[in-house]
Amino acid sequence: MSQKDVISPIKARLQEYFKVAGLNNSRFEKQCGLYNGFVKDLDQQIRFESLAKIASGCPNLNLGWLFSGIGPMTIGETQPIIEKENLSVNLVGKAQTVLIGNWDGMADVLRKVMSEMK
Repeated sequence: MSQKDVISPIKARLQEYFKVAGLNNSRFEKQCGLYNGFVKDLDQQIRFESLAKIASGCPNLNLGWLFSGIGPMTIGETQPIIEKENLSVNLVGKAQTVLIGNWDGMADVLRKVMSEMK
């Protein structure tokens, strides 16, 4: 089996989410404002800009679950995106290894989330 045949854990979880959300690759890409073929091209890394589009286009998708497989797949309307007791250094570390690109932008997002949790 070649490396190209191996599906990334993130892509596998995203496809699992599609089943629950009633989406397919094309509908997801359009809903999130991603380029046609984004899901097909997805590997172990997601650029910060793409992650922001996914968060905006699928606000109920738990990004912590998408990265790690830990926790619920979706976020209820009244459930916070990140609960204080569930925020772990391990999860943040995984997010840092997955994301490429705008590290300053990622830091701004993390600061905003942390300030909202206070």
